[in-house]
Amino acid sequence: IGIPAYNEASNIKKLLLSILAQDQVCFNICEIVVVSDASTDNTVDEINSVESDRIKLIQHSERQGKASGLNDILQCFVGDVLIILDADVDLGAATFIQNLVEGLNRRVGWTLASCKGVPVKSKSVIGKL
Repeated sequence: IGIPAYNEASNIKKLLLSILAQDQVCFNICEIVVVSDASTDNTVDEINSVESDRIKLIQHSERQGKASGLNDILQCFVGDVLIILDADVDLGAATFIQNLVEGLNRRVGWTLASCKGVPVKSKSVIGKL
């Protein structure tokens, strides 16, 4: 799993715990790569508060943008399938990832999968805008 994040302190821990709680029937989550793009809030502290050896944190000291974070994820992931999630999504069910990966064709070298994400409702005025 790859997650680019910037100032997602209010969302990232819930997402990480939700990923770790997924029913892993037909797959195994071997790593969760989170790239904090020079977050100025407590995003990194929230990531570090989730205890799991599967979480790998990459921190940018200066803002580089989402594309740079995605490049970092692509360069370092080691699994067979990469799922990119925005930090502000709510997976909803414990079968979210299973439903996503069940349809992947293992004979294809690269597969692009997508889903209809549901963003977390913002609590701030700026976020609502």
